[in-house]
Amino acid sequence: MTRVTVILSFLLSGLTFILYYIDVHPGYIFAVSGVALVFLAVLLGWATEAVAERMGSAWGGFLNATLGNGAEILIAILAIKEGLITIVKASITGSIIGNSLFVLGGAFFFGGIRYKELKFNPNMAMLNNSMMALVISALLIPSILTHLSVEGFTKSMSQSFSLLVSIILIVIYFAGLIFLFRTHRGLFKDTESISHRLVNWGFKKSVIYLVITTAVMIGVVEILINTVEPTLKSLGWGELFMGAVVLALIGNAAENSIALLFAWRKNMDLAFSICINSAQQIAIFVAPLAVIFGFVYGVPMDLNFHLLEVIAISLSTLILVLVTVDHKTNWLEGVQLIGLYLVFAIAFYFIK
Repeated sequence: MTRVTVILSFLLSGLTFILYYIDVHPGYIFAVSGVALVFLAVLLGWATEAVAERMGSAWGGFLNATLGNGAEILIAILAIKEGLITIVKASITGSIIGNSLFVLGGAFFFGGIRYKELKFNPNMAMLNNSMMALVISALLIPSILTHLSVEGFTKSMSQSFSLLVSIILIVIYFAGLIFLFRTHRGLFKDTESISHRLVNWGFKKSVIYLVITTAVMIGVVEILINTVEPTLKSLGWGELFMGAVVLALIGNAAENSIALLFAWRKNMDLAFSICINSAQQIAIFVAPLAVIFGFVYGVPMDLNFHLLEVIAISLSTLILVLVTVDHKTNWLEGVQLIGLYLVFAIAFYFIK
């Protein structure tokens, strides 16, 4: 399986470069580059985890947490450089609700059809839920002020305020890493003791794969972003649907499949952690990082989301807390979460 993934990653990446330079229809290039990115993200995740395991719990945890969303970070940065602000914000929204509803719902469903009831660590669930609620609240405040038409809150103020909020969120992000990997490691020892390593690479080989995969991924993502607008025109999709559904699913596909795998194995602690930690990292790290990069590039990137995005993020966070408060789940709750995600996806499709 590992060898097949490596071969497909670089084969599809090579095909992406060839199609781009012989100038075929942008829609075909977009599709091939999207599939290539999924396999590259899987490979990057394996390499990152193998390297992190040999760096010790503190630095290894930091590396794994930061590069775990490598595809989403690259999509956001390169899309900002192209001025695709609406798509960047939508991909952030899609990653949050996708992990909180679609992937977690899938994990509940796949685990639930095999086992009558699934349970997860109450300490982990409580910390993740409180952190998620805190982060989402801070993330949405600029949008709320804008949509409420608060007097004197101008667009330039929104950008400045978003930048300050982003700095605060990143500080909270690093504080959370210190909490998890330094000061309170024992609180989650039951969860951490379950190895979820999927490859058996040495340190040197892992570093080589990490560097090469990252370099290739940058090129593939750049081509993907360059074909977004022509694909939108040819298919008639809106920017919100492209970002919140299509790009978000592409960026999260690798870790999503791993979450489903562990749910099937009745390892709900890991499945739950993968889903919720990914959603948290998008909100607390990728979104603020996008705002900071926008400031550096001189692009007006802020945290002012479309009203539907605000509703989707808020409701998905609320539903997440409600379905996990008892620290157990079943397949029906999975169906309910997936159903709500599909409702939001359809709504994004109809907004052009």
